[in-house]
Amino acid sequence: MIDYIANSIQPVVPILIASGFLQSVLAMLNYLDIDTTTYTYQVLNSIGQAGYYFLPIFLAFAAAKKLRINPYLGALVGAVMVYPAIIEAGSAGGTASFLGVPVTLVSYASSITPILISMPVVMWINKLAKKISPKVLSSLLIPIITMILSIPVVLIVTGPVATWIGNGLCGVVSFIFTKMSVVGGLLIGGAAPYLVLTGVHNGIALPITLSELASQGFSYFFPLLAYGNIAVGGAALGVWFKTKNNRLKTTAMSSCLMAVVGITEPALFGVLLPAKKPLIALGVMGAVCSAVSLMFGVKCTALSMCGLGGLPAFFGDTFVIWCILMAVSFVGAFLITILIGFKDIPEEEA
Repeated sequence: MIDYIANSIQPVVPILIASGFLQSVLAMLNYLDIDTTTYTYQVLNSIGQAGYYFLPIFLAFAAAKKLRINPYLGALVGAVMVYPAIIEAGSAGGTASFLGVPVTLVSYASSITPILISMPVVMWINKLAKKISPKVLSSLLIPIITMILSIPVVLIVTGPVATWIGNGLCGVVSFIFTKMSVVGGLLIGGAAPYLVLTGVHNGIALPITLSELASQGFSYFFPLLAYGNIAVGGAALGVWFKTKNNRLKTTAMSSCLMAVVGITEPALFGVLLPAKKPLIALGVMGAVCSAVSLMFGVKCTALSMCGLGGLPAFFGDTFVIWCILMAVSFVGAFLITILIGFKDIPEEEA
């Protein structure tokens, strides 16, 4: 399940980062009272908005590819969900009927859970269509049967149910972050840096972040990932400071800089995992900074690189607090690594 979610979302991440970055930059420029009616602004704003608005189409394409069905059929399902008439009806709310069957009207723009839950159903219908279609007419009948059966099921059943599930998940996350901020921050922030090591970070962190952004326009969760990421950089710098291994020094410094920007894998797998003990610093600083972050309600307004490379996404009324916590996490991880030390790696093993 996590593998399916992660592999469906991962190909879409560059789109979201690009759109999110532009959204954040334009939000910063709005403080300078720029003219938002110019064509230049409208084009840039369209790039920023389109990546999220049409997310169901991109996600459906990637999910269909993962499930080994025609990705263009998957994209068509996503396109129907964000078709203007469907969006307009969903925004109005209430109910309608399809061939006498009641339909709960939902707006699917920028949504994530409806597609992730719907695509396995589309896959099953697609397999059924292949089974019942005569071979000579398969290229004609398979897409027709798949769409005619899939779209009603998605709009009547899986779409609304998935929306309720997504809203429920956001409600639980919001409750933890606002009512149990210290406990939630300690647990989530302490575990976040290690999600990358286990390979489940995209399957867990991204759906939560995207659901928050879609439902409330900001995320409390995503900043928690940034503290652990920059702690990786601080710990790598600590290894650089302590080691006598010249090759490891070079690797530690370069991977430290990458982690500060938001790319932690080189430092995690090339420096900290072999050194072992510095990994402790990540959990400690991630937990402490995340607890404080939730106490002050630090948030981001778009998906971005999870480090200083995503700086514009954190711009807002809690930006200064986020910057302070990022600095504390980096310096804290650096000092902890120096204090607890580690068994230096021989030159030939680096």
